[in-house]
Amino acid sequence: MDSFVSIERNSRRGSGKAIRTSMIPDLIRLFIGSEGTLGIISKVKLRVFPLAPFHTDLAFAFDNFNKSINTFLS
Repeated sequence: MDSFVSIERNSRRGSGKAIRTSMIPDLIRLFIGSEGTLGIISKVKLRVFPLAPFHTDLAFAFDNFNKSINTFLS
């Protein structure tokens, strides 16, 4: 939920905007968790992050522990 920057909502009483700041309680979490009882979320502004650079995982199998240590030390 940290990627939510702001939301706009509509309810019977009108529309409003909730912006994430450190000065006020986290109203965005309140609206998202309300399952529509506090209003309908009509617009969302998200913070996006770049993808991590490509990486791969490696696995090695050895007959015994000493062979594995010698391989990595050489």
